[in-house]
Amino acid sequence: MTVRARIEPVQVRARIDSSFGGAVTCADGTVLITNTDDTLLYTKTVPSGGTDTQQIPDQTAKGTTDAGEISFAANTEGVIPDVDYTDSDGVEKTNPYGDALVCTPLSSLTDQQVNDGLTAETKNTLLGINVTRLGETPVQYSPNDTGARDPGRLPSFLTLDVLNDEGNFNRFLMKGVGLAYDAATGIYWTSTDQGSKFWTTHLVDSAALSIPLTAGGTVSNFRLPSRNEYMTILDQYAGKPLNHSVFNLDFSNAHLATGDTWLGNLNNLYSIFIYSSSRGYTTFASRNKTTNGVNALYCVHENELP
Repeated sequence: MTVRARIEPVQVRARIDSSFGGAVTCADGTVLITNTDDTLLYTKTVPSGGTDTQQIPDQTAKGTTDAGEISFAANTEGVIPDVDYTDSDGVEKTNPYGDALVCTPLSSLTDQQVNDGLTAETKNTLLGINVTRLGETPVQYSPNDTGARDPGRLPSFLTLDVLNDEGNFNRFLMKGVGLAYDAATGIYWTSTDQGSKFWTTHLVDSAALSIPLTAGGTVSNFRLPSRNEYMTILDQYAGKPLNHSVFNLDFSNAHLATGDTWLGNLNNLYSIFIYSSSRGYTTFASRNKTTNGVNALYCVHENELP
């Protein structure tokens, strides 16, 4: 779309003659001079029987987006230049003046483009909620121990230090029946135990699982968690590390199957073993893939969704 502005010179004549042969003097006349947009340019007072001429000087037009200035003489046309801009994807583009700018949606940017466009402060904030942390502040027993330092800790195991996508500070959100979302790590979890099964059976069942989202759509492509992923949902400072918030799982002397193979024996898997204790101790253990039944939760990171 091209924006045009036009100003034309105006010559005004005013004269009144008597039909009886004699001149009649009238009051001075007022003439309003406007441009083609009806913007008032001049107000002229013309004496009775007189004439007057108003010269219209050259004009300057400037785009509201600072696209540039142009000057043009009266009775001529001027065109405001196109707008040059850098799109959100870093590509230099030109847009006709007056047309709406259509930028590349954020969802179509690559991770690198998004990263490059963030300030250092924003990057630190985002990294802060995606780093695995210890949870509740542990007790300090000696200078420089974990309780004294524990850098990058969440305010509490169940609380974020920034708002989640629902506008609150809850770390775990129920996104469907039996479906929990960890806003600190971006991982969807089954919130219920998937039963005691052989490792090979868990691999098949997790891949086949699909859970409807309350907001619409489904979450699928589940798998067995890694050891490190399990550790992010175990509250090590609680009496029972999975009996909290969304999960409420009171495991006792239970093995939780991971997707990791025990490197000392490729027929075995790494498991998370939760002791029968009010302190809720956990440790890594080993179970046979095809002869030992193992409990499990399934998970999928939001970046892995189909």
